[in-house]
Amino acid sequence: MRRPLPGPTDSALRVEIITLAPLTIIAKRRVGACPIRDLGPTFGAVWSWAASNGHTTRVRGIYGLPLDDDHYDAGFDFGPDLAAPDGMHLVRIDRCECAQIRMHGPYENLEPALDFLYGGWLPQSGREPADVPLIHRFYNDPDNTPESDLVTDLLLPLRV
Repeated sequence: MRRPLPGPTDSALRVEIITLAPLTIIAKRRVGACPIRDLGPTFGAVWSWAASNGHTTRVRGIYGLPLDDDHYDAGFDFGPDLAAPDGMHLVRIDRCECAQIRMHGPYENLEPALDFLYGGWLPQSGREPADVPLIHRFYNDPDNTPESDLVTDLLLPLRV
């Protein structure tokens, strides 16, 4: 007998349509399946580069882009005028409308919320996803934040 996954119920999830400002993310790509909670070294590589070059005060946001089951871009928005160093790349996302779900709690709760976003909300919304990957916007560092206090936005770019 399968037990329901812990996490949000559909009735607890709220989708808002927001306008996302343009992003320029310096990212490192993780290749190979990896849960979000284990992406620390990938984010850490970008942070280490930023720290060694005096860019940490420029951070505008922490972002992840799950490209498929085996590829994830992890990085930070430092603004539009920095070049990516060797081993990293720029991800530019133009201003766009997004369906947003704000999640509170452990990263394991993101999967049921994504199931709701794609399988429940999207088909009944009359909207279509844009040709831009889903975006994770992280508000805190899991290394020094209790799981129950983690805040993550799931941002699904939409066609206009």
